Amino acid sequence: MKKFFPKKRMALALALTMLFSSFGGTAFAAETPKEGDQATFQILFTSDTHGSLTNYNYATGKSTVGSFSQVATLIQREKAAFNGRTFLVDNGDTIQGNGTGFFINNDNYKPFPLVKAMQDVGYEIMGMGNHEFNFGQDALNKAYQGFTGTKICGNVLKQDGSLMDGYSAYSIKTLDNGLRVAFIGAVTPNIDLWDTSNLKKAGLHTISASDSIRKSIDELKKNNLADIFVAVTHMGDTGEYGREGSGAVDVAKKNPELAVILGAHYHTIVGTADKQVVLSNNVKFIENKNAGGSLGKVQITATYEKGQWVVKNKTASHAKAGVKTDVIAVTKDVPLNATVENSIKAADQAARNYITQTVIGKLVGGPLVPEPKIKGTYEGYLGDTALIDLINNVMFYYTKADIAGTAPLDANSNHNPGNITVGGVVQIYKYDNNTLYKLGMTGEQVKQWMEWSYSYFGSTVNGVFNNNQPAVNLKTDLTIPTGTMQGYNQDQFSGIKYEVDLTKPVGQRIRILSMANGAAFDPKKEYVVAANNYRSTTQLLATSSTGVFKPGQKTARLIASDIQAPNGSTSMMDLIIDYIGKQPNKTISNTCDNNWKFVNLNWDKALRAKAIEYINSGNIVTDFKVPVTKAQVQKIMAQKGDKLPDVSTLPASTENGIYIVKSGDNLSKIAKDLFNDPTQWKKIYDLNKGTIKDPNRIYIGQKLVVPE
Repeated sequence: MKKFFPKKRMALALALTMLFSSFGGTAFAAETPKEGDQATFQILFTSDTHGSLTNYNYATGKSTVGSFSQVATLIQREKAAFNGRTFLVDNGDTIQGNGTGFFINNDNYKPFPLVKAMQDVGYEIMGMGNHEFNFGQDALNKAYQGFTGTKICGNVLKQDGSLMDGYSAYSIKTLDNGLRVAFIGAVTPNIDLWDTSNLKKAGLHTISASDSIRKSIDELKKNNLADIFVAVTHMGDTGEYGREGSGAVDVAKKNPELAVILGAHYHTIVGTADKQVVLSNNVKFIENKNAGGSLGKVQITATYEKGQWVVKNKTASHAKAGVKTDVIAVTKDVPLNATVENSIKAADQAARNYITQTVIGKLVGGPLVPEPKIKGTYEGYLGDTALIDLINNVMFYYTKADIAGTAPLDANSNHNPGNITVGGVVQIYKYDNNTLYKLGMTGEQVKQWMEWSYSYFGSTVNGVFNNNQPAVNLKTDLTIPTGTMQGYNQDQFSGIKYEVDLTKPVGQRIRILSMANGAAFDPKKEYVVAANNYRSTTQLLATSSTGVFKPGQKTARLIASDIQAPNGSTSMMDLIIDYIGKQPNKTISNTCDNNWKFVNLNWDKALRAKAIEYINSGNIVTDFKVPVTKAQVQKIMAQKGDKLPDVSTLPASTENGIYIVKSGDNLSKIAKDLFNDPTQWKKIYDLNKGTIKDPNRIYIGQKLVVPE
């Protein structure tokens, strides 16, 4: 008997070692803790780095503040300043962005350069983001090929319910004093909407992140494998599309054992030392800025009491809390990291050579999106632009559709006149993983999509938007409120002529005048429609409580997916490159057909001009989530002793396509005021040749027809 028990213990120890190994853990002999012992460990984590290897934007060819190289310097500093164990964790969206899709199918770069750099810095755990699934399973496997740490993702499953090959649901790390920490991984389940075909091809599906984490914690507790639980979840605090388990709030509700949730996805700094964020069940939450803009830091102190490790005072003030979170921003004075720079040297040079220096065409005539009239706004959301027309024209070219819809994918989406490089196309169309879909939609369905798209405009108060109200109240408001949803959802449409009335609630804003060729628009007719894969799979081919089509409503009909260019390319970025290459002299212009406009925005002209003046000068600071009001402007005017401007001296504006000439006007000035492009005077002249005998001579009070 005396010999039997030692053997039994050895067998148990061996079994536990194998179990730890199978889940990416580390098993070794640890000290036996004593009552009252404390252990503090540190987690440093990144997320949403999006191909930002070093402080250089391959699309613009300019230096940046923010990169993994600079973050690695912060990691080095924080590790040196902490007397204890530090775990390095990445929370996904690593292998897409900044034009670095160039590396995905290039066998010379395995693993992906950023993954290699993270390994060289000492990362132990990799979580998955939604963009990791953009390129298919084979590409994902190559991107992480050779990574010696643990990849965790517990809610992307094969049809039999098993995990993806090479992935664990969690990773267990053990400190010298025996404290065991479980890092539990999950990605937003909405990847089954965004990358439907990729997951289907790989035989994968997703489940609720809150459910998968619940399952992992139950398993860990049942087998007594961990003491502290940390969720590594690529999702923001709130969910998307009304789907349970797609936000940290849901995860916290179902998993009170969690000490902290490492968030991602929303590209927002959350959980700084002075603004701790606590979800339900006293679970802390923290999130990083994107593109190497910050480093997340968590310090957890556990106390050994009555035979178990516990975290006390999780929600106390930062100085006394058992779970402390902080987010350290990268600033311009943070130097690059030598280890990272050496790791990425060859890849960085290759990216610069291809993305930044390869010219594929030329833009003439002016920028695709004009400069904003109001500081802090983006004209790409506020009217038709050459940017949208270009992208929709590409869609028309490859689908022969009747109607196309797309959104500016970023508030920086634009291109200035001159040579267009591969990186320039990234500036025009940010997501190199998007593909093109061809759908069948009735006119009624198209209008429903349009109403949803223009719900982007409206006031957001305490995170809540009421779409039953008009976006603009002309009795009180002086600016258009924006941002009720992400800007990349604000689709604009070509192939039809339409008006948008923001003084009406969602559902009553869109008035479709005709097809682009003047034919009548028929609500009952099925039209061929072009859209990208993201919009198609998340909205037009699916239903949700917050989407275009609500549960029970009929969705669009899929005609074709992942449409190819003649050279076999399927990404929107490659289609744009191919399209520009087919234009005469590979040259495009900033042509815009102005097929839509806002109507009935009869602002108080003098007060609105004053509001714009105050915003542009910094006297009014706004994020445009709510309108700037007349009361705000009048209060500042009273404080400053300002007077209203003379309406007759204000910049040009039109009503129903008619402009009335005032003192000081000429055609170039009118074109500059109306279109931010003085060269457009010729279009005004061409439309008014019957009344303008000499383009250099117009008179006060003259009514001019101006281009829509």
